[in-house]
Amino acid sequence: MSAADPGVPQDGSARRHRRLRPLDWIVLANGALFAAMVALFYWDRFEAHRRSANVREFFVYACVFALLVGWLWWWLRRFPVRWRLLVAGEAALLLHFAGGVSIRPGVRLYDVRLLPIGDMRFDKVVHVAACIVVGLVVGAIVRAHDVKFGRLRAISMILIVVGLGALWEICEYLVVCNFPDAGVGGYDNNMQDMIANVAGAVVYASLPASWRAAVEDAPVPAGGAG
Repeated sequence: MSAADPGVPQDGSARRHRRLRPLDWIVLANGALFAAMVALFYWDRFEAHRRSANVREFFVYACVFALLVGWLWWWLRRFPVRWRLLVAGEAALLLHFAGGVSIRPGVRLYDVRLLPIGDMRFDKVVHVAACIVVGLVVGAIVRAHDVKFGRLRAISMILIVVGLGALWEICEYLVVCNFPDAGVGGYDNNMQDMIANVAGAVVYASLPASWRAAVEDAPVPAGGAG
């Protein structure tokens, strides 16, 4: 194929497309961090429990999460994602990773009860933070495609975020049904997670519109988003 072939970009755009972008670096860094967390913290917990179901449970969650992250990376890298959105996502991921760290022998941060109501542990803080970030990501996608909700924007975004959170809770339910010794918790935990998800979605919807726009705004790339 000659240099003048119209099928080959002449302005260096192909080279720029192959260049690592901020989103690529974030995904690579968190993949390395996840591997380090498995080696330093998670595996010791599995060894201490000696329960094969716990390992299988973790494997299912890890695979589902990896597929989700992979799809988001493939889809979002076509957009000039703002650093502010990446930082918000990174903060939520670091909270999640921190939950697996043992603060004293046999006790993870995830196991710490924050309120004397049911089973309100640190896990719920992570759910709230995650749903705020999910709202920002969905908001960026909505802005990129110029979707108009009008006066129903707040309630529409809350329902979308809560619905996405419910998909994860369905995944946890399927794990519990198939692995009797799974440590994710029962019905109470599921409902408390959903309440935390609603709280996170409401916090997102309550943020000033100017703040949300500063984080979410990302134009559709050249050639469209298809």
